[in-house]
Amino acid sequence: MESVGITLSVITPCYNSGPYLQEALDNLIGRPDIEIIIVNDGSTDIGTIELLGTFTDSNVRVIHKQNGGPGSARNAGVAASVGMYLLFLDSDNRIEPGYIDKAITVLKTQPKVGVVYAMPVFIGDDVPEHDKFEVEAFSFDQLLIGNYIDMCSFVRRQAFDDSLGFNEKMKGCEDWDLWIQIATSGWHFHFIQEELFYYRVRQNSVSTTVHGANRKSIVEHISDEHHAVIYERYKYYARLYKKLLRNPFVFFGKILYSKYILGKDYRPD
Repeated sequence: MESVGITLSVITPCYNSGPYLQEALDNLIGRPDIEIIIVNDGSTDIGTIELLGTFTDSNVRVIHKQNGGPGSARNAGVAASVGMYLLFLDSDNRIEPGYIDKAITVLKTQPKVGVVYAMPVFIGDDVPEHDKFEVEAFSFDQLLIGNYIDMCSFVRRQAFDDSLGFNEKMKGCEDWDLWIQIATSGWHFHFIQEELFYYRVRQNSVSTTVHGANRKSIVEHISDEHHAVIYERYKYYARLYKKLLRNPFVFFGKILYSKYILGKDYRPD
């Protein structure tokens, strides 16, 4: 239930990211309609631990837990929060102040919208091209192919509660899994086509490791977790694939016969 005066809960996981944390929160501290929940996910860096002890503002709470990864930290933060709306802000990123008002306005006036997201400004030293992503208007089919919505998004609490939360077993792209869950529950997504947050690329961050073998395991996990909805959306292609695997020579023979003898595309039963 929402506490009096608190509209938005900002959930910020923190693991040895002290050098960036203060900058991430500077324009949020002191707002009476916002609570900031920092989840210390087992930090070992002395500077980070000392910084966490300096937050005395009334709207900032620090939760300490054993290291369990970003998904676990975010779930813990949500469980401790009270706001009707949630903002998942990584400790090395930051937002434009206007992002809050624009997103909350959408959520208050459009009750079917569960997620509001925007475009990033990439910051960091020598940002490689593969760490940049393009954000686009919402398409569920496109979301099933790959994620294009960053974690720095606003989520209606009810939409989050309708999901299973962040999958704590995933090693990256927990947001992708969450977005599919929320979309499958019937919630709408709203895209603000403006650059409203700053996405920091760091060489040792989780995002820079979501390539190669790790990327493959994430895609396999998404496929396993959401196979039913993927099949429903792409069952025609799934039937083609199954027939191809069963007997590729007969399959291609039927395609050629349909196309060049019957003059129409082959569609499996």
